[in-house]
Amino acid sequence: MKNINILLFAGCGEKKLISKISPILDTECVENIYLIRNSLITFSHPKLKQYYVPKIFTGILPLRELTRIIIGIYILMTKKVNIVMGIHIIMHCVYAYFLSKIFGKKYVFLIIESPQKYNGNKFLTKILKGASLIGVRGENSKKYLVEQGVPEDIFFCPPNEFEIPKIQELEKIYDVIYIGNFVEQKDLPLWVNTISKLKDTYPNIRAIMLGDGVLYHEIKNMIKDLELGKNIELVGRQSDVYGYIERSKVHLMTSKSEGFPMVAMESMSLGVPSVLPNVGDISDVVKNNENGFVVNSREPEDFAKNVQLLLEKKETYERISKNGLKTIKDMEKDMSHGSIVKLWEDNLKKVK
Repeated sequence: MKNINILLFAGCGEKKLISKISPILDTECVENIYLIRNSLITFSHPKLKQYYVPKIFTGILPLRELTRIIIGIYILMTKKVNIVMGIHIIMHCVYAYFLSKIFGKKYVFLIIESPQKYNGNKFLTKILKGASLIGVRGENSKKYLVEQGVPEDIFFCPPNEFEIPKIQELEKIYDVIYIGNFVEQKDLPLWVNTISKLKDTYPNIRAIMLGDGVLYHEIKNMIKDLELGKNIELVGRQSDVYGYIERSKVHLMTSKSEGFPMVAMESMSLGVPSVLPNVGDISDVVKNNENGFVVNSREPEDFAKNVQLLLEKKETYERISKNGLKTIKDMEKDMSHGSIVKLWEDNLKKVK
């Protein structure tokens, strides 16, 4: 298919969204993308047309979502659209599915979360089976969905665009770092409890948490209740995280669900080992005790044990650090803008 016009429902953070759509916009086969989002993004491209929800509706969830659907209907009635696309299953892929069915269009999904989190949802499995193309974060997600009956030949794995940053060799100030949203999916109580366990061995352990979200104050209160105020520093959302990563010894994540977290790649690219849960597509890149540590349980003792190993064993730390950096360097070519543009071009042309 050539001269493709895409109606796109998306709602992830601006930085992440730009990284997802810029390669699509740069393909030769795409003519226009009509983006529907709650607010405008500070990114311009000749092929990108943005539609947003008026501020009067953004604070009222039902009106906000209804407005996005109405905008989608308007675009489908007034513009030439070949494909309706959603980024993230709930609710964007659902919107794309229903409008594509009503208007007789092809639909494409980009699943940036772990599909296992919707385990048992027969409706979602049904709509995935009818997609013309599905992008997922890795082989584990693909394997899981194929086992649910979704055709294997409609999948592809577009990586995130990534360029290895320059290592500045900054002084290590923090033992452990977290970077991300303060939301239920990230299981930050487990993260805080892991630091509490580490404090038993290292009374002066220093940890830092970057980010914010709906659970920020709950986590802040938990830190206070566990008397970890001198051990865990909260600095909110930061635009430049690389300096914080370089000043940290270990990156720790305790999420219940993930696609593949970019912060793990950022940490590995700066020689900072990661301790991660075995969820989503993490094991596609991080191999336990080779270039990081992958934890199979949900117990703080098990996460703490792996962090402690990195803090105490210099040889282990240096080996994991070196292997992590090599992993990212080996992947760098496939994560270049040009490579991802070609991948999207090749797959979009297959949509019939």
